[in-house]
Amino acid sequence: MVTEGEGTKKLDYKRLVGLVLGPLLFVLLVLLPPLRDPVTGNLMNQTAPWAPNAALGLMLWTIVWWLFEAMPFGVTSLTTAVVACAMIGLSPKAFGYSTAKSGVSATLETFFNPLIWVFFGGFVLGWGMLKSGVAERIARKVTLFSAKISRNAFWTIAGMWFIVWFLSMWMSNTAATAVLFPVLLGILASSPWINDRQAMIAMIFLAYAASIGGIATVIGTPPNLIATAFLSQQGIADIGFVGWLRYGVPVSVVSFIILLIVGKVFFGKAELNLEAVKKAWEEKSIGPMSPEEKWFSVVFGITVFLWIFRGVAKAVGWKIVTQLIPHDAIPAILCAILLFGVPRSLRPYRPFFNWKEGVSAMDWDTLFLFAGGLIMGNMLFKSGAGLWLGKKFVAAGGGSPFLVALAATAVTWLITQFASNTASTNMMVPIVISICKAAGFSPHATIGAVVMPAIAASLAFLLPVSTPPNAIVFGSGKIKISDMLRYGLLMSVLTVPVSILILKLTTGL
Repeated sequence: MVTEGEGTKKLDYKRLVGLVLGPLLFVLLVLLPPLRDPVTGNLMNQTAPWAPNAALGLMLWTIVWWLFEAMPFGVTSLTTAVVACAMIGLSPKAFGYSTAKSGVSATLETFFNPLIWVFFGGFVLGWGMLKSGVAERIARKVTLFSAKISRNAFWTIAGMWFIVWFLSMWMSNTAATAVLFPVLLGILASSPWINDRQAMIAMIFLAYAASIGGIATVIGTPPNLIATAFLSQQGIADIGFVGWLRYGVPVSVVSFIILLIVGKVFFGKAELNLEAVKKAWEEKSIGPMSPEEKWFSVVFGITVFLWIFRGVAKAVGWKIVTQLIPHDAIPAILCAILLFGVPRSLRPYRPFFNWKEGVSAMDWDTLFLFAGGLIMGNMLFKSGAGLWLGKKFVAAGGGSPFLVALAATAVTWLITQFASNTASTNMMVPIVISICKAAGFSPHATIGAVVMPAIAASLAFLLPVSTPPNAIVFGSGKIKISDMLRYGLLMSVLTVPVSILILKLTTGL
């Protein structure tokens, strides 16, 4: 009899179940009766009645493969793209495309979505900070400083959370996470007293802090701008920068306090020994800054400045700046050009950082994972399945503005876990406004019903694909999807009801 240790391999039942369950759910959804409008009873998609069912099935297929890790995440995303293209090929007009060729092109171009390049820039910054030695130098200074203040390493980690929370108020959550992510990586790599579980918590809560920070200001995250734009367009209210603060700041501050409390409880205590810290650093002298460190610091400063400057320019209306830098992807790509293109010497030619080495170190699996989420969300909305979800849950609000807001918040929060918060807000806000108008709600009540789901779109804590900051920290390799799901559920249970209560008070619903 051959024992397991003598060469047999244990069957991975988890992957096998996921591998079968994903496509099975897809087929079952397609075979169900076509989705109909909950209000009118008409088919959600007149061109191809099966399309909304297929889009929901594709969503379930993708999510099951992610959760069960049936395939590498990148392969799952490629599968999502192939199935989506096949669906478009069967009926391009059902998904809003004039021809199958244009639909397939638009779907595959998702892998070059600007957000993907923001991710890429974040990974380049992370790799460059570690490769140059800047991360180690910063980690040295931060750990020594924090060790003098407190012997608990948690407060060093909490400091990182605070910084990303504050930065996210003024720049994109993605960019803020990209800035702090490599710094936190350096601290963790240089802190043997922080165990793997604590490192995982440090990473996950960094992403959560970024999402929570973006709630505070109208420029902090796209859902805020989408909500105010629709309210202004429909002549309901013009909520400016200051006007949004009354809604966003209380939710953001209270949610961050909750994050600190939960983080402290689960992180526990990692006792720092100041003498041991000093000795550890003294044994490995890093000397003065190298040319690579200096150049990386310059590139890092340029990238961060452009991200922040673009956000400020959007707020004050400097169109020339937003025209020259139309997306956060531009500074991210410029970062890579400067790091890998500028030579340190010409005889022989040698750049500061090696392109092949840098590219091979990029986490392409995470980049593909997020692209798959964008494709999945796009199919959901274009097929009519997203609209069906919105009407199904929001219509349950009846004649009460608060119940409408509550139902809209629930469905927005659910959808934003699996698709971009921008897309989910774009879908939900028009539905809410139309329901409010049909019910004859006052402008004041309509504002509340719109602001509540818009803020809920930022509470995307469950999955790496839920929001870019989640995807960035997931790329560290220190986090499992099950870990993010567990802590994300806990944070959602605590922050969503509290946010609803605060917004009920501040909006007067």
